[in-house]
Amino acid sequence: MLCTINQIAPLRVRFAMSNRDYITLFGSLESLKSEANIALKLADDSRYEEAGAVELIDNEANRQTDTIQIFARFPNAGRKLLPGSTVTVLLTKNTGVRLPAVRPSAVMHDSYDAYVYTLDAQNQVVRREVKLGSDLGDLILIKTGLQAGETVIVDGTHKVMPGDKVAPVAQED
Repeated sequence: MLCTINQIAPLRVRFAMSNRDYITLFGSLESLKSEANIALKLADDSRYEEAGAVELIDNEANRQTDTIQIFARFPNAGRKLLPGSTVTVLLTKNTGVRLPAVRPSAVMHDSYDAYVYTLDAQNQVVRREVKLGSDLGDLILIKTGLQAGETVIVDGTHKVMPGDKVAPVAQED
C-alpha cells in the first residue's frame, strides 16, 4: 500500500513570480525575503486570516516562463488550508509607508488616467486623478491623489458627475 504524507500546519504555498515583477518590486533576493507581505485569497474569494512569510526562493529563473519559484510558509493553525488546494497569492512590498486604499468599484479609467470620485465639505462630487498601487483583490492601494480619511464614492459612480451634490451613505466594511 502506498500513501502520501502531507504536512498541514505549518503549510507551504508555492507560487511563481515573473522576473520582471521581481526586479521592479524587490531587486534582490534579500529584499524579497525581508520586505514581502504575503496574503492569500481562498477559492470562495474570502481573505485568509493568517499572514505568510517567504521561506525559500529558487535562485534560478525558469527559462521557459521567465518566473521565479517562491515558497511561503503559513501557520495554518485553524487547518483551513489543505495541501493541493488552489489559492490566489497577494504579494506586496512592505515599504513602511501607509497608503490609502479603496474598493475596486471606486476606481474608474479614461484614456489618460485612473480616477476616483470624492466628496468635498459640501458633499459635491470631485473627480480626483490617482496613481494606483498594488491590487490586493478586495482593495487597491492609491499611491498619489488621495489622502487618508477622504470620502470616496464606491457605488453608483456611473450615476454622478463632478459638481453634483449627493447625500452620502456610509458603507459597512
